[in-house]
This record gives sequence, C-alpha cells and structure tokens, in this order.
Amino acid sequence: MVRTMILRSFGPFAACLAVIACLLGSCGVRGSARMRSVTTGGELTPKLRVLAYRADDSQTADVYLTDLAIADLDPGVDPGSLTGSFIHVHLFLMPKAGKTPIESTASSVTIRYVVLSRGAIGVYGGGGFLLPSGSPGSSTFGGSLSDATMKLINSNSEFHDPLGPSTLSISFRAPLDESLARRMAASLEDFLIKATVKPGENPPANGP
Repeated sequence: MVRTMILRSFGPFAACLAVIACLLGSCGVRGSARMRSVTTGGELTPKLRVLAYRADDSQTADVYLTDLAIADLDPGVDPGSLTGSFIHVHLFLMPKAGKTPIESTASSVTIRYVVLSRGAIGVYGGGGFLLPSGSPGSSTFGGSLSDATMKLINSNSEFHDPLGPSTLSISFRAPLDESLARRMAASLEDFLIKATVKPGENPPANGP
C-alpha cells in the first residue's frame, strides 16, 4: 500500500518535470552549427531558424537547416540577393548497438553546406558520424555530430573560400515536415545549380 501511494504521488511530479524540461528547450525544435577552418581558425556559426526533415523509411532521413527566412525559400527568389548558410544532412545508416560502429571515426551521414553571400555561392561537402536522438519517422528527429570533415567542392566565380579544409559540428532537433523539407530541397538544388554557373552563362531551366 505504501509503495502504491508513493508511485501515485510521484506520477504528477514526474509529469511536471517533463513539462519543465520541454519549456527549457529539451523537447523543442532547435539547431546549432559551427564550421571551423583547420588552417586559419576562422568560423561560421549560423543561427539556424528554419529546420525540417523527411524520411522514406526507418533507417534514412534528410534534414535541412538554415538561417535564411522561410520567404527566402520561395521559388523564384534570386540567390544573388541572399546571405546565409544552408545545411543538408543525409542520414544513410541508423547506428545499431552491436552491429554498427558507434564512434567518431565511423560514418553515417553525408553533408552539404552552402554559403551564400550576395551572389557568391560556395558548396562544402563531407561526412561524419551522427549520434541520433529518436528515429526517422517520428514527429521530431534530432542528433549531433562533431568534427565532420568538410572541404569546398564547388563554387561560382564570385566565391572566395574563406575557410579551406574545415570541421563541422552540428546539434539539432527538427520537425517531420514533408512539405517544408521538399521546399527546402528544391531551394538547395537551385543553390547547387547556381554554384556551377560560369560568368555569362544562364542557369539551366528547371523541368522538361
């Protein structure tokens, strides 16, 4: 009887703790990133404010993070007018204890990091190991990775690489939002196309 009373009285207390934790941000949508140059020590630390992810199955996910405004992701917005960062994390393998190496030297994600600066566009690429929080397909999916290896893989002629070889650390919790994730994926493709355009050329038209 005493044990039952203790458990019953503890239940509301535990619920209160859970609410407090959410108010403090442990349950909310959030994201942070830091890309640091290996050679110069220079850093990019965007204040990520738009996050979304989509999942085709329980093992893979595509997470999109940016400090751009949602309106900047509208079709037809000229990337030449934008300044900010756009990150795409593709999870291709959910780690499993005893079956998947769970260590910083392993790899479970590929990453593309787009830097936009008023017409200058640079694309950094790399990979690393994501320590996940939750599972693809859940209402929110999070994770963190440290010191992923990154390097410049493409840019237009206006971009001058300020970092060189770099490391990227990310922590996030993103909502499952198919519509916004696809919208962000379309913006990413536009940025990638513009990063390959040479002076005097026009970007290829989308669609047939």
